[in-house]
Amino acid sequence: MHTVHVTRHPEKGWQVTDSQGESLAVHDSQQASVAHARQWLETEGGGVVVIHGLSGRIQDRRTVVPAQRKGGGSVSSPRHPAARR
Repeated sequence: MHTVHVTRHPEKGWQVTDSQGESLAVHDSQQASVAHARQWLETEGGGVVVIHGLSGRIQDRRTVVPAQRKGGGSVSSPRHPAARR
């Protein structure tokens, strides 16, 4: 499971960083950075977004579950109508 942080960028806006401190994105608003972090975690298997305030202190932690993949069913599944023929 991944952990990403949303923190104030030293020069502009808000940034999303991974657990090693590498910047994944920079946005004008904290809200946009949180949205980016959630989307990134959904595609990377889920994890936790740690949201920091202006002072750097943690304001919130949000768990993100992996995104559901489309077309997950199998045609050979016994519950699938086509498999009953």
